[in-house]
Amino acid sequence: MDVPVPELAPQVRELQFERRFNYWLTQPVTEAQSPPVYYAVAGVWYKLGALLGIKDWALAYWVRFLNAILYGVFIWIAFLFVREVYPQNTFSCVAVPGLLAVFPQDVFFGANRDILSPLLVTVALLLLFRAIEKEKDGRLELVAGGAVTGLAFLTDVSNFVLFGVLTAVLYVLARKNIQHEKVRRDFWAIGVGALAAALPPVLWMARNRAVTGDLTGSKAKIAYLAWTVKPWGGFLAASDFYAAWCGIFFAGSNFEILAGGVGVARNSDAVGDHGWVLFDFDVLADNCICGACGRT
Repeated sequence: MDVPVPELAPQVRELQFERRFNYWLTQPVTEAQSPPVYYAVAGVWYKLGALLGIKDWALAYWVRFLNAILYGVFIWIAFLFVREVYPQNTFSCVAVPGLLAVFPQDVFFGANRDILSPLLVTVALLLLFRAIEKEKDGRLELVAGGAVTGLAFLTDVSNFVLFGVLTAVLYVLARKNIQHEKVRRDFWAIGVGALAAALPPVLWMARNRAVTGDLTGSKAKIAYLAWTVKPWGGFLAASDFYAAWCGIFFAGSNFEILAGGVGVARNSDAVGDHGWVLFDFDVLADNCICGACGRT
């Protein structure tokens, strides 16, 4: 294993850095067509480091240091979200951010776009929950939550699951507006919220389709990594894998999350008319926490 650049002797350090830098300059940039939000944020952070006088190899560590800031903000937003959803549960308000702060993970050891996903997903959940709680006074939160949902998708395509919560929230608010005959006055906020969520991803995918020939821009990366797209019939051959996955799901924490969410939605007096929407929040928030601790 190569010795890290900062631990090399001063006369060797710059030479080694230049050698590695020139090597990576010759490699194709497989992330060029990836969702752009993290790279835009990291690019601004990189420019800020350069303005502060940070140079050469130290700028790479400066970009990696951004992970700690984003993760710290994520812990704070997670606390706000739990306090908003379960205001009477002091233990959860302390335990959730505490778990996130100490759970072992390797997110600080590399620079990758996954670090931004937990933060954006949690911000979107917080805004959408406030929108459905405030109803007619939550127009701004609804539009902002829709916009953050779109940004989360443009951080990592796997965050498309957040559109499920957004759809549930829009449905509940639209139904209430129709029942109270407030369609003309408040329905615009629902439409703007949906547009704010959908328009940026649609424009990005349209651009990918025009430039690279596929919607997600992943074709070049798949070719570079020599991955093979499995035909639909090939999934049947992996039945043992799916059986094992189902066993892990129903024996592990995901099933507990699912069962707990159903219990909250059906039995809690505090849920009121928004039971299944709160269930969506509960399940997605818990999986977001698990993802933050594990995937990144």
